[in-house]
Amino acid sequence: WGASRLQELLQNILPQNTSFNNFEIEHTLPDMGHRIMLMNARRIYGSANKTQMILLVIEDITERKQTEKALQSSSAELQSIFDASPIPLIVVNSDRRVLKANRATQMFTQQTEQEMLGRRGGDVFRCLHALDVPEGCGFGPDCKTCVVRNTVLESFRTKKSAMNVETELTLLAGEEYTVRNIRFSTSYFEGDSGPRVVVALEDITDRKQAREKLERALESARQGEKVKSLFLANMSHDRRTPTHA
Repeated sequence: WGASRLQELLQNILPQNTSFNNFEIEHTLPDMGHRIMLMNARRIYGSANKTQMILLVIEDITERKQTEKALQSSSAELQSIFDASPIPLIVVNSDRRVLKANRATQMFTQQTEQEMLGRRGGDVFRCLHALDVPEGCGFGPDCKTCVVRNTVLESFRTKKSAMNVETELTLLAGEEYTVRNIRFSTSYFEGDSGPRVVVALEDITDRKQAREKLERALESARQGEKVKSLFLANMSHDRRTPTHA
């Protein structure tokens, strides 16, 4: 095999009664190409002929290593997308505890990811009702009707996603609690250590207020046009109608 380290290990097995496990070696084989092998070796004793021998077990792990590399690449790519998202994203387990939070979430909550890990969403986003009981988010009387909580639990139950759900949450903004309009989505997936749900949460309060202001302005303009049309119609009628003494 031309591998000096492997040769050294094999040469020591018989005289020193040593062994080795999980030794990886890469080699290009005729008709097989580049392969990655995993080797284990130890000394054995043949009682019949009283001969010492080396038991060498070789496993071809090329496909496994290629799969691991692809998964690592995919994981790194997903992590980059996760962190680059301008919308706050968190990953929670079935107990609704945060396992991961992206940069947008850290900016939104003014907390580091480390500070958020292991806490529930309402505690992380400083929901007013998370203070109702000592247990925190999910246990207060108002939590039973919380749209975010119930949608996340439904995603775990059905293994289905929810898209663009809108609700109102009373969150701490600065030093005051204010009602915020929230749009969020959930996505279920199976993680290495159990089921997970990604929650994407967006504060659309300013956008919604601007839209409502625009709608009021348009309605006011429409009413103004109606008044103007009625006024012009009355003026036209007065001009056409003769005045009698």
